[in-house]
Amino acid sequence: MSEEIYDVIVIGGGVEGLGTAYYLSKRHLKLAVLEQFPLPHTRGSSHGQTRIIRKAYNKAIYTQMMKEAYTLWNELEQDVDEELFIKDEMVVISEKDTEDSKCYINSFESNDIAYQLLSSDQLTARYPTIEFPQNHIGILDMDAGILRADKCLAAFQTVIKRNGGKIFDGTKVDKIEPGEVVSLHTTRGVFKAHRIVVAVGAWAPKVFRMLGLEAALNPSRAHVFYWKLKDDTKRFPIFIYSSVKKEEELYGIRCLEYPGYVKACVHANPDYIIPVDPDNRDCNAEDSIHQDRVTLEAFVSKYFTGLEPQAKIIETCMYTLTPDADFILDKHPKHSNIILAAGFSGHGFKLGTIVGKVLGQMVLNEPSEYDLSTFSIHRESVACKAV
Repeated sequence: MSEEIYDVIVIGGGVEGLGTAYYLSKRHLKLAVLEQFPLPHTRGSSHGQTRIIRKAYNKAIYTQMMKEAYTLWNELEQDVDEELFIKDEMVVISEKDTEDSKCYINSFESNDIAYQLLSSDQLTARYPTIEFPQNHIGILDMDAGILRADKCLAAFQTVIKRNGGKIFDGTKVDKIEPGEVVSLHTTRGVFKAHRIVVAVGAWAPKVFRMLGLEAALNPSRAHVFYWKLKDDTKRFPIFIYSSVKKEEELYGIRCLEYPGYVKACVHANPDYIIPVDPDNRDCNAEDSIHQDRVTLEAFVSKYFTGLEPQAKIIETCMYTLTPDADFILDKHPKHSNIILAAGFSGHGFKLGTIVGKVLGQMVLNEPSEYDLSTFSIHRESVACKAV
C-alpha cells in the first residue's frame, strides 16, 4: 500500500461493520472497509437470506433503538430502490406471568408501542399450525417481519462505494499499531487511518488481544435447523419462545432460503454454550448439534403441529456472546480513536443500521441520543482487562 491515510477504516465486513461504514460514507469521509474473507461468505454471523426484525425485546433499550433502526432500514431501501424488509407478525410465546414476559410488555409500554396479548386459544385460532397449553400466552409484535439479510449487506456495499468508500475483501489484519495514526498490517500491506472501528464478530477476542485487551467474549456455534411445513398455505408466525429454562429459548421464522420450510434455532444462552475457535468451528461439532436437535425436535413435536417432526436441513453460523447478552459499543480504554463493537449475542443483525449510527457518532465524537451504559466495555460482566 501507499502512505495513503484514511479518515476511518472499519475492520469487518459483516452487518455491524458495513452499517457503520454506510453511516460514515454519508459524511463523505475518506473511508475503507477491510474484510478478511472474500465477500460474500458464510464464515461469520451475517450471511443468509433471512433475519427477524422486531421491536419486541425484554430490555427496553433495544426496543427504543429499534424504533430508529426501522427508519434507517427504510432509508437504505430508498437508497438502493430495493425491498429489504418484508412485514409479518411475530409472537413472543411464554408461560403466563413470567418475569421475562413482563419485561417484554414493559418494553412495549415504556416505548409507547402497540402490542396484543393472545391467549393460547387465540394463538391457535390465529395460527392453526401451533398449539400451546392454557398456561401460555402470546405477545404479538405487529411491526415485525423479515430482513433480506444478504440483500441488506449488498445494499450497504453499494451505497458505501457510491459515496466513495473502498471495500477490501480477502484482507486479513495481522497486527494493529495504535497511535494518532493507526497502522494496520494486513495480508495486502499496511493501511493507515486516523480512526478505526473494530467489528469482527467471532474474531473479536483475537483482535482485542492485538489491542492489549481481554474481555468476556465467547464465540460459539449456532445450529440452524429447517422443518418442512405440512401445508405451506397455512399461516405460520415468526416466533420467539421465552422459556423459564434458559437453555430452551428458541426462535423461528418462515424462511426464504428454502420455500415451504421454517428455520428454527436454540438461542445460545451465555450459561449454556460451548466456546469455539471461529477458525476451527466445525471440529467436534456432533455433540452440540445433537443436543440442539433433540431440544428442537421435542419442541416441534409437542407444539408445532403444522411442521413435520424431524429437521430436514442443518446449517451453521457464529454467535459471539457476552455474559449478559448485551453488546460492547465503546472506545478503547487507552486509545480513543479505536472504537470497539463486539458481543452481538445472536440478536445484532436487526440493529445493524442503528448500531452503525451509534458507532459512527463515536468515531466523530458526536453525542448519542441513547444511554449507552448498557454497552460499556467497563461494565462488570464484561470483565475487560489489559493483557
